[in-house]
Amino acid sequence: MAQTPPRHGVIRRDIQGLRTIAVLAVLFEHVLGYPAGGFVGVDIFFVISGFLITGILLRQQERTGRVSFSDFYRKRIRRILPAALVVLVVTVVAARLLFNSARATSTFWDAVWSGLFVANWNFAATATDYFAAEGPVSPLQHYWSLSVEEQFYLVWPVLLALAGLAAARRRASVALAAIVVIIAGSLVWAFWESTTAPAVAYFSTFTRAWELGIGAILALTVSFWGRMPGWLRPVVAWIGLIGIAASLWITTESGFPAPGALLPVISTALVIAAGVGGESRWLWPLTNPVSVYIGNISYSLYLWHFPIFIFGGILLAAPAESLGMPWMPSVVILSASFVFAILSYHFIEQPVLRSRWLLERTRRTRITRRHVAVLCIGVVTVCLVGAAVMVDRVRPVASSAPSALPTASPGAESGDGGSEAQAALQEQIKAALAATEWPADLHPTLDTVSSEELPGNTAECGGALLPEDPAYCTFGDPNAPKTAVLVGDSIAQMYVPALVEIFGTGEWKLRITSMYACPFIDMDVGSLEGRIELCRTRKDQEVQIIQDTQPDLVIIGNTYWRAADATGTKAAIDDWDAAFRASLAKIQTSAKAFLVLPPPVPDKTIGDCMTALSSPADCVSAMNSTDWAEMANLQKDATEEIGGVFIDNRLWYCNEAGLCPPFVGSILVKKDQAHITADYARYIVPVIREDILATGLLSGNDEAATDTEQG
Repeated sequence: MAQTPPRHGVIRRDIQGLRTIAVLAVLFEHVLGYPAGGFVGVDIFFVISGFLITGILLRQQERTGRVSFSDFYRKRIRRILPAALVVLVVTVVAARLLFNSARATSTFWDAVWSGLFVANWNFAATATDYFAAEGPVSPLQHYWSLSVEEQFYLVWPVLLALAGLAAARRRASVALAAIVVIIAGSLVWAFWESTTAPAVAYFSTFTRAWELGIGAILALTVSFWGRMPGWLRPVVAWIGLIGIAASLWITTESGFPAPGALLPVISTALVIAAGVGGESRWLWPLTNPVSVYIGNISYSLYLWHFPIFIFGGILLAAPAESLGMPWMPSVVILSASFVFAILSYHFIEQPVLRSRWLLERTRRTRITRRHVAVLCIGVVTVCLVGAAVMVDRVRPVASSAPSALPTASPGAESGDGGSEAQAALQEQIKAALAATEWPADLHPTLDTVSSEELPGNTAECGGALLPEDPAYCTFGDPNAPKTAVLVGDSIAQMYVPALVEIFGTGEWKLRITSMYACPFIDMDVGSLEGRIELCRTRKDQEVQIIQDTQPDLVIIGNTYWRAADATGTKAAIDDWDAAFRASLAKIQTSAKAFLVLPPPVPDKTIGDCMTALSSPADCVSAMNSTDWAEMANLQKDATEEIGGVFIDNRLWYCNEAGLCPPFVGSILVKKDQAHITADYARYIVPVIREDILATGLLSGNDEAATDTEQG
C-alpha cells in the first residue's frame, strides 16, 4: 500500500490554514450574511477529514498489519466528544432559559439526536416539512456535519481493513478501485438527490460520502502526489485557493451538494495534494501563525458559533435597536464565538488529548476533570447572569412601514373598511399592540398549536391523496344550491375554519380540494421527494373538478413563500405570476366567480421571538415585506383581469399603520411566519364575512342565512 501522509507528529500548516478558511467562511456567512456561499466551508472540512483520518488508519495498518477498531474509535471519542457534549449541555440550558417551552423542548431533542451523531437525518426530516421550513432554526443545526463525519467513520475503517486484506494478497489496485467505485456511487447519488430532493440531499450521508472519499483517495495515492515537481506545488496550491475563493460566491445557484460542492472539494484537494511532499512556498494566507492558530481552534469555533449566533440574536436585538447600533450584535457574536472557542480549545480539547483517558486503564488526570468542570460552571454562570441582566431590558415597538405595499389601501377591495366587525377588531388590535405582558390564557400555546383541531376532514383532504367521494371533503348540505371550491396550498387550508362557517351553511356548500405545499400555479415547485408529482396530479384534479362541477365560486389561497424548485432554484416572482395566470386561464370559463385570499404579511416568527425574556412588543410584526407586496399586486391584477376579487386582508391582522400584534384578545394570531392559527381564523369570521359580503359575492339571502348561523 502507498506511503501515508502526514508522518506522525507532523502538523501541516497549510491544512490548518484550510481549516481557518472553512470555519471563517461558515462563521461569516451565518453572522454577517456573506460570503453567500460560506456554507461550502463544511465541504472543505469533509475533504480534510477524509484525508487525515484515512492517513491515520493507513499508518496503523502499515505499522501493525491491521486496523484496530477500538483504538480508532477511542481516539475519535477523545477528539470529538468532550467539546461537543459541553456545547450540547450549555445549549440545552440556555434554550430552557431563553426560548419558549416548545422551542426549548425541540432543542433538547435536537441535542439528543446530535449526541447520538444522527442529527443530519433529524434535520433532513425537518427540512422536508412544509411548515418547519418557515419555523425557528435550531441552535444545534450545525451538528449535522459532525454526524455525517462520524457515520462515515463507522464504515470507513471496515473498508480500509478489507483493502488491507486485499493488499496482503497483492490486490491493492483492486481494493483502491473498489473504493473509487463507492465514491463514484455516492457522487452519482448526490447528483440524483440534489435534483429530486435537495433538502434531504444537503444533509444526507450518502450524498456527502464522496467528499470525504476524495480526501481518502488523496491519502491512498500520496506516493503519486509526492513526486510533484517543487516548482509546480505552489502553482497547484494557488489554483486550489482561487477555486475555493470562487466557490464562496458562485456555488449558491447550483444544486447542492452536486454539482455545487464539486468546485470547493476539488479545489481543497488540490491544495492538500500540493503539500504532500513538503510545504508549498508562498502560501502565506494559509501558513501564517494567525491562520494556523485559528485552524487549531476551528473545531471549537465551529461548535460554539451557531448557538451563540442564535442566542445572541435574542439577547442583543433590542439593545442594539435602542442604542441605534445595528452592527453591535454581529460584533458581539463574533467576539464571543472566538472567546468561547479559545477557552474550549485550551481547557477541554487539549487537556483531554494530553491525558491518558481512554488510552490506558489509568485514572483520569485531575487537570482534565478540573478544567472541564470549571468551564462548564463558568459557561452556565455566564448564561444565567446574562439572562438575569436582560430580563428587565426596555424593548421599543417596531414602527417601520413598508415602501411598496399593494396599490389598494387595506380593506379597500372589501368595501369601505369601516364595518362594525372591522372596527371592533381594530380596537382589539390596538389594545394588543399596547400590551406589556403576555395573556395568562393565551391560546393556542406554542406547545399545542401543532395539534389544533381543524373542522371535519380538513387535514385528510389536504393530504397527498384526494378522496374519491366528494362528500368526504365537502362542508354543508350536499344538496345546497350553491357550491364554492377551495384550491391552493396550506394558505387555503388555514382559512378553512372560517370558510366553513361562511360557505358551509345555508345555501352554500364548500368543497376542499387544496393540498398542503401545493400552490395553485402551473409550475412545479418545492423540493420534497415524490411531492412534485403528487402536487402536479392534485392540481390537475383541482382543474378537472372545477371544469366538471362549474361551481358558483372558486376560492384560491396560495403561499407567497417561493421555495426552491426541483433544480434547487428559487422561483422568480415573474415566473410565479405567469404560472398563476396560466392556472387561472384553465378555469376562467368554468366558474361564475373567483375570490383570492392572500397570506398574512410575513415578518416575525412567533417561535423565534416569543422567549422567556421577551415581551409582546418583541413579537410585533411590521408590513415591511416588499416581496409580499410585489406578489400581492401581481396576484391582484391577474385576478381582476378575469373578473375575480382580490381581498386585501391586512386589516385582519394589523392596524392601519402596518403593525401586527402576536395575539388579539387572548388568541395567538400566527403559528409561524406564514400561517394563522385555527382559533384566530374562527375568531375573525365576522370580519371575513363582512369583507366577502362587501364584494357582492354573497347575495342578501346568503347574508341573512349566515347571520342566522352566527347567532
